[in-house]
Amino acid sequence: MDDEEAKRTAVGQALQDEGFATEEADNGKIGLEKALKSHPDLILLDIRMPVMGGLDMLKELRKDEWGKEVTVVLFSSYADPDQISQALALGAQDYLLKSSYDLDEVVQQLKSKLGA
Repeated sequence: MDDEEAKRTAVGQALQDEGFATEEADNGKIGLEKALKSHPDLILLDIRMPVMGGLDMLKELRKDEWGKEVTVVLFSSYADPDQISQALALGAQDYLLKSSYDLDEVVQQLKSKLGA
């Protein structure tokens, strides 16, 4: 889930091209609602999103029995060490900086998290 529509759409399409089903949300509140309803295998989450930020969404997600275990990867433009530490403390499996990865690398990272 990413508030930058073009990037979100590109990553979603690249994952679909690899055979994955995807859902998108343009804010954290909608993302949380969708995740708790559809129980995806992995959540790609941005730190900065409207309505509810990524860390707040992750905190809420972890309160749910299913949400405690789902794989979450943060994908953000922000390299704040405190936010990275918080995300990892909340159980995020990885923190990918948008500027450090091209689209193919992001897809490969996510596939590895899913064991695909």
